[in-house]
Amino acid sequence: MMSFGFGSFGMIAFWIILIAVIVLLAKGLRSWSKSENQGKEAPLQILERRYAAGELSQSEFESKKRDLAKS
Repeated sequence: MMSFGFGSFGMIAFWIILIAVIVLLAKGLRSWSKSENQGKEAPLQILERRYAAGELSQSEFESKKRDLAKS
């Protein structure tokens, strides 16, 4: 059979490298998607932070919280 100069060791090394590249790409995509979501507060967290800072009254907070629960 033709081995294209690889031999059996070359073919094994080829598949190991190919699998390693696929795994590294998958890990890179996963960490990239996590970094995209970091730093973004959820709407409820923003609302709670504003209420804690005194920017909203209790009635405004409850009203906006209900609005968020609806959506």
